[in-house]
Amino acid sequence: MADPFSIVASTASIVDICVRLVCYLKDVQKGVATIQADITSLVHEVEALEAISTSILQIFNGTPFATPEHGQHDLQEGLWNKVKRTLEDSEDLVAKLETIVKDIYGKNGQTVSGSRDALGKSHRRRSKESELRQCRDQLATFQNVLQILLAFINLHSTKGSQEANARSFEILKKDLSHIGQQLGAQIEKLQNSNDSRPDQPAPHIGTIKALSQLSQSIEYAASTIKLVSSNKYFDTPQLVSSIFTGREDELENLKRFFITPSVNHGRHQQVRFVIQGIGGSGKSQFCSKFADDNREHFWGVFWIDASTTERIKHTYARICRFPNIEPNTEEAAMHWLSHLDERWLLIIDNADDPKITLERHFPKGNRGHILVTTRKPAHRFYGNVGPGFFQFDGLDFREADNLLLKAAQVPTPWDALSETLASKITKTLGCLVLAIVHAGAVIRDGMCTLTTFENFYKSIWDRIRSTRHGMDDPEHHMQVYTTWELCYQRIESKGEEGDQSAQDAIQLLATFSFMHWKHIRYDIFRRAVECPLIEESHERKVAIEEKERLQLHPESLKQRVDRFKMAAVMFLFKNRGPLPLPNILRDARKSGSIDDFDIRMLYALKELTQMALVTYNKLNDSYSMHPIVHMWARVRPGMRLAEQAIWAEATASILASSLLIPPLSHGEKDDEYIREVLPHIQQVCEYRDDVNDRITKKLQSRWISSFAPSPNTMNPARGLMYAKFSLVYAHNGYWGRAERLLSDVRDYLTKILGPGHERTRRVTLALAGTYFNLGGTKTTEELQRSVLQSCLTSLGPDHVDTLRVKDTLGQTMWHGGRYTEARYLHQEAYDGLSKELGSQHEDALSALDNLARTIGRFYEREDILQAQALHLQAIEGMKKVHGEDHPRTLFAKENLVRIYVFLGGELRETAEQLITYVVEKRKKLLGKEHAYTLLAMANATIVKISLGKLEEAEEIGLEALPIAERNFGEHHVGTLFGYYTLGYLRNEQKRYTEAEGILVQVTERQKKSLSHTAENHPDRLGALIELAKCYRLRGKISESIRVCEEALKGFATISVKEHPFARDMKRAKSRMVEHQRRVARGEPGEPGITEPSRGLYGQFSVFF
Repeated sequence: MADPFSIVASTASIVDICVRLVCYLKDVQKGVATIQADITSLVHEVEALEAISTSILQIFNGTPFATPEHGQHDLQEGLWNKVKRTLEDSEDLVAKLETIVKDIYGKNGQTVSGSRDALGKSHRRRSKESELRQCRDQLATFQNVLQILLAFINLHSTKGSQEANARSFEILKKDLSHIGQQLGAQIEKLQNSNDSRPDQPAPHIGTIKALSQLSQSIEYAASTIKLVSSNKYFDTPQLVSSIFTGREDELENLKRFFITPSVNHGRHQQVRFVIQGIGGSGKSQFCSKFADDNREHFWGVFWIDASTTERIKHTYARICRFPNIEPNTEEAAMHWLSHLDERWLLIIDNADDPKITLERHFPKGNRGHILVTTRKPAHRFYGNVGPGFFQFDGLDFREADNLLLKAAQVPTPWDALSETLASKITKTLGCLVLAIVHAGAVIRDGMCTLTTFENFYKSIWDRIRSTRHGMDDPEHHMQVYTTWELCYQRIESKGEEGDQSAQDAIQLLATFSFMHWKHIRYDIFRRAVECPLIEESHERKVAIEEKERLQLHPESLKQRVDRFKMAAVMFLFKNRGPLPLPNILRDARKSGSIDDFDIRMLYALKELTQMALVTYNKLNDSYSMHPIVHMWARVRPGMRLAEQAIWAEATASILASSLLIPPLSHGEKDDEYIREVLPHIQQVCEYRDDVNDRITKKLQSRWISSFAPSPNTMNPARGLMYAKFSLVYAHNGYWGRAERLLSDVRDYLTKILGPGHERTRRVTLALAGTYFNLGGTKTTEELQRSVLQSCLTSLGPDHVDTLRVKDTLGQTMWHGGRYTEARYLHQEAYDGLSKELGSQHEDALSALDNLARTIGRFYEREDILQAQALHLQAIEGMKKVHGEDHPRTLFAKENLVRIYVFLGGELRETAEQLITYVVEKRKKLLGKEHAYTLLAMANATIVKISLGKLEEAEEIGLEALPIAERNFGEHHVGTLFGYYTLGYLRNEQKRYTEAEGILVQVTERQKKSLSHTAENHPDRLGALIELAKCYRLRGKISESIRVCEEALKGFATISVKEHPFARDMKRAKSRMVEHQRRVARGEPGEPGITEPSRGLYGQFSVFF
């Protein structure tokens, strides 16, 4: 320790000077009221320094010093040396201050002989003001230095409770950090002030010196905090990685749960928390990091390996060696911890074995803190503070990117390209900590780069897939899957011993791996049992009805021969092998017992969840897998190519079995299921194609290739699967994919059943529907007419199937702008369906709405009013049959909206309410990017324009257009309609130059993309009207006349009688021609020829 006598001497001297100075200042204060505030502040500073100095004297004159503990002598010596130096500086400063004060006020400061004497004293005080202020600043600084140093000396010397010390250290750490930042800023500011006046003496040099001394003391004190912590034993599962990244919120929250005093006061139970997650998610590293960060709060930090019972015993026995407990047993260690007064932390790592009852290995009693790491969700309930557990999967995206770049040792600062590449890699790895660290290692070691990692990663999985035994190199950087392989083998070994739940679990895992890794719904499997039973029941019912029909209407000889041929063909092509299905589904179908199926499924899923190979989400009753676990399960070494093919087909069969097709599918639940099952169908189709391609390549390399059947050979079961998958694709707006599947099915059915068979007709109509939505009106019409001819020949004109085809063909005619023919077909369909099925049947109501939509396109006043009445009639019927939010009801409401806009007035506000409702429902039911949602948004834009709400219209239109162009292409009819609407909006906004550019482009594209009517399609004629209007408003009268003439030719070709829009356009053209004649004669043109005006047909008038 520093020389005590020199410290006492300095302290006594400071006290003596302080006492004299305080007395003097108090006397001066009484005599000079005008400087009372300054003197009062100075008195307080000096009194504070006097108090600290007196405290130091009491320390040295009081109780003898305790002998420092081993290892802390040098620390205390350093603290006392800093106290000594600070006291010496303080003594010099106080003496200097005394001299300054006496220079200002004189020896008899309390006496003021008159105003002249007071004025002199005031003048001298102002001349010394700068020195006085610096002395005050330094005085306060030395006071802070001494307080900090004495606080640390007290903590070193005090034998108080561990918890009190820990809390004191925590408060000091925060205070020191805050003070250190403030001091740094103050010192820099003063130094800059001095540097700005190099020609003058530095006015703040004394203050800077004092502040620097305080800063050094703070740094010294902060560096001693961990050295003086009360932690005695420290042992964690792992060293904390130097690149540990992320989990800051979890670390802070866990600290709050475990360490905050309010948590522990009044508690009478052991504090426990669980970290649960998949292997490789960083659970052990997180616990080690927490222990390292909070070491000073625990007298002892210990850990045990709970992976097996033997490891638990061994690692508990190791704890006994710290306090030299005999015997070195698990029981002795647990007993010692149970009776330990000091605060301790026990990390129970890798508690994954379902055979181990974990609570038996908790030290008994209410003492201590326990952290558990586990894959088992069932262990979560052991947590008893805060939420009780954290679930670890991947890091968040930003943390994952940072970790990868650190692990790869990419030099900082990171550029945008590096961050983009890192983001792509971490997304591929599912942000899994261990996988990211290994990926960074292979990049750091030069095995690949950020740019080439994706190809390297794929080659690693190809190598894993190419061998049945995996990779034996223990140093291999991508050996991430090992932890999951061990879990798999554990379940597999139980299955080999006859455990049915384990056998089912293995098969379910293989099935899950060929679905999408997220939201694997339980009811996929339940429906895969129930729906085939519904289909079988329906087939029996149809067979009975057919038998009854034949009894009433006996077949001709030809019909019987044809039916026999068909039965023979179906028999020959029938797939006699069993469907590839997991045993659990196969057994459920045989027994028909859903209850037994549910019990087996729950036990099998429990096997997978307790190994954290899958995760259960209680909110939506679904299961998920981490992306890398998902990939491992699909291509693990034991999964040969043949097995992959089997399980890919089995998964596809399960998904197909879970679907019902019309007329069996019905209702909102089926529609919702079709939306949610889409990602799984997309994924299994992708995996099947990949597996089949590899099988084909493998067969081609062998001599038997010419004899081996193709893995894509069509059969009835596969045809039904494709038909069901196409239904899902079409429902979700993926018409291109639906078209490819349906084309294969139609070709197959045409080959084995013929084009006139009922199944062939149904598939052909479905295929035509996909072409319709893709904008291929000509192909759609050809297919529908072929089906109609077949129905007329085999069923007759009044059969319901014939009438349905007429209604469908009418929609195609409407889409192609052939409204007269469409009206005729819809009228026949509605009349016939109403007669055969009743006017409130869903097919009759659909035909009625289609008829109303077509009638409205004739645009005469009486047509518009009739269309309104029919739409309302159809909507009321659909509400009763389908419900308010059914897709077909929403279509009818959307059709009514366009009628309301045309009628105008208050109906436009009603239209706004209707279309807003439709848009919201479509977004919810179909998604924001579905074609029908985008169509509703385009119609909402038109409604907003009609109401003058141009900003709202622009917001909606600009949201939808980029999506349409990205998803469907710039030439799709829906995209062009969206751009036409935008051109209409720009005209209304008087942004005529933009409107012209948009509308010229739209009309040119429409020539090439709209059906066989090409340049005379009504959509294009509507765009020409808008373009003519734009030219007129810009003063380009000749261009406007030219466009009017082009549109009039188009109307003449599509209408039997003169179209209302054509009549209006002729009047507009006549006005503009007359205007030009007047101008040519030198006369004034027609007034307002380039001004906005309101025409008879609103949006579709050149003069509007």
